[in-house]
Amino acid sequence: MSHYRHSDNAEDIAKEMLKNGVKGGFYFIHGDENFLKVHYAKAIAERNIAPDFMDFNLRRFDGATLTMESLKDAVEAVPLFSEYTAVLVHDLNISKMDSADAENLITILEDIPESCVVVFLMSTVTASGKSGEKNSKSAESSADGEKEKSEATAEKEEETPDEKKINYWKKVEALAKEKGASLQFMSKSQDGLVALVRSGAKKRNCSIDYASARYLIECVGQDIANLQTELDKVCSFSPDSVITMAHIDSVTTKTLQARAFDMAGYLTSGKPDEAFKTLDSLLVQKNEPLMILGALVAHFTDIYRTKLAMESGKKYTALTEHFNYKNAGFRLKKAAEVSAKLTVAQISACLDSLNEADEMLKRLSFDERSKGKFALEKTLSSIFAILQTNQRIKTAILRGWND
Repeated sequence: MSHYRHSDNAEDIAKEMLKNGVKGGFYFIHGDENFLKVHYAKAIAERNIAPDFMDFNLRRFDGATLTMESLKDAVEAVPLFSEYTAVLVHDLNISKMDSADAENLITILEDIPESCVVVFLMSTVTASGKSGEKNSKSAESSADGEKEKSEATAEKEEETPDEKKINYWKKVEALAKEKGASLQFMSKSQDGLVALVRSGAKKRNCSIDYASARYLIECVGQDIANLQTELDKVCSFSPDSVITMAHIDSVTTKTLQARAFDMAGYLTSGKPDEAFKTLDSLLVQKNEPLMILGALVAHFTDIYRTKLAMESGKKYTALTEHFNYKNAGFRLKKAAEVSAKLTVAQISACLDSLNEADEMLKRLSFDERSKGKFALEKTLSSIFAILQTNQRIKTAILRGWND
């Protein structure tokens, strides 16, 4: 039977295991939160082995080249000056193994010596056999609907792979639950990430309020490893140990989406020069014009949706029921604040301008890519003119009243 309780919170279970001691057995670590998977896989594998004898008693394997003979030898190896040995296997594609190897794998895992800790880390491989590194800094697709469609298709494919292949994954996971633990680390919720940032700041002798923590997440993305790096930078920079949004703006490396958000904000607030400076910075950093445009489209799509939601008498949070806005509450709140200052006609005109730029950029050949900057600059100028229309009308009305 498993040594450990099972719940939905893999991190709590892992912490309990490390605190109370990791017993020999099999530990299967998977899910979509890569930082926590790697951290706890390493910690569990190394828990019972003295640092001086790590090279002798901890054996690491790449699943792409692992043979069942090598795995069997490692699992049955006798500990050297230690009570335990450990085997850490990274990305063994269980669902793509031939039946003979898969059956040998099951046999090995069914008979793990009490002196051995076996850890399978599924960093990129999934139950369907598909492999793909999660990239938190990917730009959002400019075709938002197509993105949601592709995600839905991917989910469907993952749910219905070859039954024979997925059964081996399930058998391995069942063995882990019986002989150790199966830990599925999933992406944290918005509040979970905020709590992580605030506790991380405290450990670094700094403080950060809830709103600023959410702003940091919006600026640098939800990847925990990247959040830790950016938090280090902000804590080192904050002179009075109190982290503010101004500090975050000064030192963090923002995602493309956050930079696009800044550009739109500059245009809305009548600061086109700052918007053009931001665009120049993104191009210097070798961001593709189409990716920059896609991020702008995504932001103005948010503005359009929140505007329509509020004009129909609903709160902007209602959008989460119909679109993929997981952990995007802060983003929607900001989009709603911008949309409140604009008319539906203005926002529609901005989207039309962005669509024209999209068509122009997609017509460019490789040799004409330098024209991408011109297309983006023209689009920013067009959007600025559209956004200022409402302000000019208000000014004219106020002048008429004063006359």
